[in-house]
Amino acid sequence: MPEAKLFVTASAEVRAHAARGIVSSRGSDSPMPSRVAGSAYERDLADRDRSTAPLRPADDAVAESDNLPRWDIKRAIALQNRG
Repeated sequence: MPEAKLFVTASAEVRAHAARGIVSSRGSDSPMPSRVAGSAYERDLADRDRSTAPLRPADDAVAESDNLPRWDIKRAIALQNRG
């Protein structure tokens, strides 16, 4: 079976929204979305710009983003696995 290589991204805002939902579901006070988004953005920059193993898609990866519905990402996985 061929190996699927996907590079799935989500904007800092989308990740902040998801994190806020997780924290709220646990009954905890959630931080301000702008604070969470800012922190995620800073981590993203550090991950992409580090000299050792920077975060980036493999040359043969299918790059996806948070602009696609979840079913499109699942479809990309299924098509990639079909080979």
